[in-house]
Formats: sequence, C-alpha cells, structure tokens
Amino acid sequence: TMTAEQVKEINRLHAAVEDFASDMKTRLTQKVEAGYTGWDREYPAGSLLCEISRDAYAVELKGDDRKRLVDIANRCMFLWFRERSLARIKKLVSDVSEDNSGGSL
Repeated sequence: TMTAEQVKEINRLHAAVEDFASDMKTRLTQKVEAGYTGWDREYPAGSLLCEISRDAYAVELKGDDRKRLVDIANRCMFLWFRERSLARIKKLVSDVSEDNSGGSL
C-alpha cells in the first residue's frame, strides 16, 4: 500500500501530465491548422530526432520556452506511437506466421 505522501505525489504527477497533455493537444491542433501532416507515417524518424535535438539545444541556450518544450514532447509522442504501432504489427505478423506454420493447406 502507498503512504499518504506517495498518493499526493502521484496525484501531483497526474495533474502535471494532464496539464501538459492539454498543451500538447493545443499545439498539435495549431500545427494541423497550419498544414502539417504525416506525423504517423511519412515524416522520417531521423528528422524528428534531429528536430528534438535542435529544439532541446535551443531551450538550453534561451531558457524557458514552453512552446518549444511542447514541440519536443509531441515529437517524442510521434516516435513513441510509431514504435508502439510497429510492435503491434510485428506481433500480429508473428501470430499469423505461427498459426500458418506446420499446418496443412
């Protein structure tokens, strides 16, 4: 069981994530309205990683830059989503391969 202090900590973390996710959604909406698409398929992962690095460096140099920090988080989410989707596809292919191996046609 958790202590009262741990419960408070978790509640604060969850509130922070919800606030941050709200900012992420707002920024994503702005980007879509500006014509940006392809986050889940076309845009190269290597480009996303370079942009994350570039933006992190800019934040380090300039200090607090909420918009740029949210952009970094959104790009990380893109990569996370792609990897998660890829893992699901690999599992599905593996399951189908196992179902089709050794059986008769």
